[in-house]
Amino acid sequence: MRALATKLRRDLRQGWLQYLSIALLLALGIALQVGMHSTMATLADAQARYYAATRFADAWCSLVRAPLPVADRLRAVDGVAHVATRLVDLARLDLPGVAEAVQARLVSLPQHGRPAIDDLRLVRGRWPDPEHDDEALLLDTFAAARALALGDVVRMIVRGRACAVTVVGLARSPEYVYVAAPGGLFPDDRRFGVAWLRERALAAWTGRTGAFDDVALRFSPGADERAVLAAVDTVLAPYGGMGSYARKDHPSHFFVANELLQLRTFATFVPLAFLLAAAFLVHVVLGRLVLTQRGAIAVLKALGYRDGEIARHYLALAGLVALSGAVLGLLGGAWLGDALTGAYAPYYRFPDLAWSPAAGPTALAVAVATAAALLGALGPVRSVLRLPPAEALRPPAPPSFRDSLLDRSGLVRLLPTRARTVARELARRPLRTGGTVLGAAFAVALVVFGSFAYDAVMHLLHVQFSLSYRADAQLRFVEARGDEALGSVRALPGVQAATPLQAAAVRLVAGPRSRRTAILAVPMGSDMLVARDADLRPIAVPAEGLLLARSLADALGVRAGDEVRVEDLGGARRTGVATVARIATTYVGASAWMAPDALRRLLGRPAAAEGALLTLDDDAARTLPGACRDAPQVAAVDVAGSSLRTLRDHVQSNLFRSLAFTVGFALALALGVLFNVVRIAVAERLRDFATLRMLGCRDGEVRALLVGEVAFTALLGAPLGLWLGQRSAALLTSSRGFANEQFRLPLLVTPRTQALALLALAVATLLATWAGWRRCRRLDPLAVLKAQD
Repeated sequence: MRALATKLRRDLRQGWLQYLSIALLLALGIALQVGMHSTMATLADAQARYYAATRFADAWCSLVRAPLPVADRLRAVDGVAHVATRLVDLARLDLPGVAEAVQARLVSLPQHGRPAIDDLRLVRGRWPDPEHDDEALLLDTFAAARALALGDVVRMIVRGRACAVTVVGLARSPEYVYVAAPGGLFPDDRRFGVAWLRERALAAWTGRTGAFDDVALRFSPGADERAVLAAVDTVLAPYGGMGSYARKDHPSHFFVANELLQLRTFATFVPLAFLLAAAFLVHVVLGRLVLTQRGAIAVLKALGYRDGEIARHYLALAGLVALSGAVLGLLGGAWLGDALTGAYAPYYRFPDLAWSPAAGPTALAVAVATAAALLGALGPVRSVLRLPPAEALRPPAPPSFRDSLLDRSGLVRLLPTRARTVARELARRPLRTGGTVLGAAFAVALVVFGSFAYDAVMHLLHVQFSLSYRADAQLRFVEARGDEALGSVRALPGVQAATPLQAAAVRLVAGPRSRRTAILAVPMGSDMLVARDADLRPIAVPAEGLLLARSLADALGVRAGDEVRVEDLGGARRTGVATVARIATTYVGASAWMAPDALRRLLGRPAAAEGALLTLDDDAARTLPGACRDAPQVAAVDVAGSSLRTLRDHVQSNLFRSLAFTVGFALALALGVLFNVVRIAVAERLRDFATLRMLGCRDGEVRALLVGEVAFTALLGAPLGLWLGQRSAALLTSSRGFANEQFRLPLLVTPRTQALALLALAVATLLATWAGWRRCRRLDPLAVLKAQD
């Protein structure tokens, strides 16, 4: 056994570069699996602990106004364990030296004590004094973005009333783990925040003393969620209830759950490419090693070493490669997990979010990587067991040359001589050629799969903010108003046109399916809200019937021509039937559109204006927020240009970093496969290359054969990789994490993404070929030809 241990050390020393490259591929697969799965486990654990510690609600409902005793009727609903009423409103902040629009959601706290549901985590400072109505808590990330400190006075406009509060504490809430402004996609701490005040102060500011306009509920164990929500809606219907919704539909929870689902998808499929490539390379490299060591194997068997001992020697070689990859992969997984957790921290505000290793995913990753390496070694080890000593002492029989499928097809005759040589050499080893082609294809697919999101999100922003939503700014009123409110809006400086933003909260019912949404009253011919079809052509709002977003139509299971029941969640709670006239392509939200007159006939009332869409002149975008400070009916201002710039900056800063990681991993995958295949090809064909050199062939002619083999496999792998990347992207965009009612990622693989993937493969091909040719040039042709086979 000591001799086998010595041989093992020599084998490792002689082929260290190839074994190291295989170990690195294994390490990348393990690092991706450990890093992503452990990050997912860290986020899920932080979410569960935070929700439990703060008693995160199971359901919520907003309403117009209800007296506080109505809460007792909610507590009597079967399945409701706890009820917490509160006031919620929107305020415009007047910050010194800030010209852009800044909004804050105001949420009331119990006059004494802490919230029984959706409790806060105090980060710094203290709770507001019940005896001081001018004290408030601020969301800590918003305070940091605006450099607000304890003791600062924040001025705000609430329902047209100028108010001021003193910041006495900074807090976090389970309702605002992911903080996006109303209608927004991404957090923007500089333009939107949350403030908590004692109930008496907010009630006085909003004129709701003795009432509530929002309620949070926790269910009893085993409660029927659907039945509880229906009963809650029945209780709150007379008070303008907007329809209750469960935790799965809460905006913050939805984004967190959706991100965990996306992370699970990536963590399952991406590491697989590296592990398959490593298994293939272990098979090829050990197969070549066994072939070159036939004589040594025969001597070992003749000296009395059993087949099992020799087989364990080669399995130990694969095991050491797997062990090296596992150690490097675990270190890389720890780094990647910590980096991913740090990248998520600014967007998912869990207290004490710190990466921690997950034992289950770590053990699974090491086991799968080890199994991949040993699986790749089975073929060479089996050949060792079948090799009789007497036969092993003879050189291997020359390959049997006969017409391959390529020769029989007649296509080979169309190729030049050197290309014909390359094609026949590749056809002689179909398994190796196929594995190399798949390795190149996986690298190309990885770039496409990881890079298409950038183009898809930019396309989404273009469709939503340039083609569909074409207003320059949007105002939200303190409360729904009639058309007379537009007169003062049109009088604002720089406003060229104003269209009322009218919406009716409804529940759409189609058979057993129902969805809570809003019907927008869009005037026919409006150029501020333009629906689009699948080809992005404008769709006119029909004079009669509903225009549904594609995601909403799919959720209801309806198509054009079907009828849906419309239940009004405001006003007289009237129920009607409407026909689905058209289906529109949208990527964000699940809305419906109707002509104002048709909506009025359907609901028996006009849809009140909740705000206005504005067309501005060139200078008004900068001055509009300041001009609205003295407009008491305006609760919030959103300038489209500023929002779009924020979104673009967010996408570019995050997706560019992800793109760099993706291209780096793809290069490593392609280079690892091609480098090992090139080295083996050079070792096998040294005599051929030396013979050609002795016959007078120039370096370039000999090099063309080597380059041709690598380039040919890369050329075969490129289109396959593009197809695999396209299919992977299609599967991703159709998965629940990327295709749901609130968000749909379009499938868009642009020529730029394809070119980037092909460029990564080309760079890996050139580097692998250069490394192989350097080895060829260092060898003496005469010495090669004199050497024994």
